[in-house]
Amino acid sequence: MNLIRAVGYVLCIAVVAMIALMLASAPAPALSRGPCSVTQARQADARAAARAREAHRVYLATVKYTEMYGANVGRWVRPARLAGWPWSQIPTLMLVVKTESGGNPSAWTGYYAGLMQFGKPWWENKWNPFIGYVNLSHGHKAWMNNGWAPWPWL
Repeated sequence: MNLIRAVGYVLCIAVVAMIALMLASAPAPALSRGPCSVTQARQADARAAARAREAHRVYLATVKYTEMYGANVGRWVRPARLAGWPWSQIPTLMLVVKTESGGNPSAWTGYYAGLMQFGKPWWENKWNPFIGYVNLSHGHKAWMNNGWAPWPWL
């Protein structure tokens, strides 16, 4: 039994030694590409600061609209921003989402569908209105072309 245990230890040590040798002979991993100049470093820092400001603003708006309309509506702030909605329109957009679907991307009345309740002619055989981000993206396009006219109750 002791002989078997000793052979096991020797094999284990041999494997560890082989791994150490392989690691020592492997080329060093390339350093990640970072800024190459002070100007590039400042630009990278400015982009990071802008992303942090946007994230903080999204967080505050998410909290605000969650408190106003519930979590089902507040959770759509970030996807709306990613879909291109400007900050100036987020309050109206959140009201539309609350009123039309209650924040449920699967909302369906038989004719109107999705977060912003597009009618069948808008989406049938073109895009899936039940994917929240897609609905917000098409809502943004509709708003860019027609303002809030597709939602005449506003």
